[in-house]
Amino acid sequence: MKPLAILVAIVVVLAAGWFFVSPLFIDETVDESLDFVLDSGRIDMEAVMSMPETQRQSMKQSIMDAAADAPDTTAAEAMPDAVPTVVAEGRFVDADVIHKGSGRALLYRLPDDSHVVRFEDFRTTNGPALVVYLARHPSPSSAADVTDGGFVKLGDLKGNVGNQNYRVPDATDISEYNSVVIWCELFGVLFSPAALMRIETLAGAGAADVPGKTTPGERDGQVYRLSESNFLAWDAERERWLEPEAFWRSFAARSEGRQWPAGSEYPPFADVGEHDTFLVQTDKGPCLMHFFHGRWRRANDVWRWDDAFNRYGACPYVFD
Repeated sequence: MKPLAILVAIVVVLAAGWFFVSPLFIDETVDESLDFVLDSGRIDMEAVMSMPETQRQSMKQSIMDAAADAPDTTAAEAMPDAVPTVVAEGRFVDADVIHKGSGRALLYRLPDDSHVVRFEDFRTTNGPALVVYLARHPSPSSAADVTDGGFVKLGDLKGNVGNQNYRVPDATDISEYNSVVIWCELFGVLFSPAALMRIETLAGAGAADVPGKTTPGERDGQVYRLSESNFLAWDAERERWLEPEAFWRSFAARSEGRQWPAGSEYPPFADVGEHDTFLVQTDKGPCLMHFFHGRWRRANDVWRWDDAFNRYGACPYVFD
């Protein structure tokens, strides 16, 4: 081999070796500023949005941490003067160990047939560019549940703490939407969902309008039979007669454990905690499952509400 060729080969080998080995000996210093944090501790969203996309993504954790540490923004809105009717309600839950939420979400119908979503006793983790969505998914637990299922934006979150109202766009068919979501629009992150439970009876009436049953129930889960196959259950917390599945969802929402999204596949046993609930869907109907004393049980078996619950939906068949 000619000397020149040998020299070129040596140079190539040395260059390649330096390329792969040099990171072990050379520090790469990063010094990102926190110019997006104002003196008040809040996030300057104009500064964040003016960053190049690559820089913004590289600083995602810094931005999220700074937003989480920012002072609470408190809202304190009253309900509109017009007398509203509750159409649906739910409770905000944690999306994960970092993004947390609590309080009630209520969907109201006003006398002019418009709709308002109201938060009460609400609190969520602070974050950048938080917004409020009505989502189609009945119990979203991931970003994909929200984006793939479809949603309508109600507006920017007014405060991460406190009572607040959000008007639903007039063209919205509320029957298509099943949850309220707190969403980070900047990074596409789910902060807190609230699965909505429809407030209605088999007759579409309030408790006082249920035929033959104008007085409140005496205990949670008490059954009032409308016919041989149809019945209502008394929800002691909400003080309403509800359809069986609506009662189940209410029970799940106030359970001490996690409310798993409804589905036909059970959650991984190793991931389930005591008192977790799961609405199993089968070809014979639904049945609410409750993790109790180390195993899945039918919630109605555990709580001994009434024999009618044991025969409702798929419950007679879930352990076949």
